[in-house]
Amino acid sequence: MHEQGRHSVGDRKLGDEWQDWEGGLEEQGFDERCGLFVGIASMGMALGLAGIAALWYLILPRLTQLEPRLPMVAGRIFVGVLGLIVLYFGLIVGS
Repeated sequence: MHEQGRHSVGDRKLGDEWQDWEGGLEEQGFDERCGLFVGIASMGMALGLAGIAALWYLILPRLTQLEPRLPMVAGRIFVGVLGLIVLYFGLIVGS
């Protein structure tokens, strides 16, 4: 009985396809620098922070209706969380 769809492949060992690779990426055309990552990540962070600021602007009157001191407490929590996010991003870029 003849099996269709199967091709015979010679003996291969794990990693044979990487045997001639020297470890460089130049021959594959990857030459992006870290500035590209930092730029795109900064744009994403700026958009995220703008979204959070817009959300804060929209819910501020309702928070004031619930409790007059609630916007101050929630604002400090938001600023603290955003500060940690920016610090984390700075550590990633710095490393």
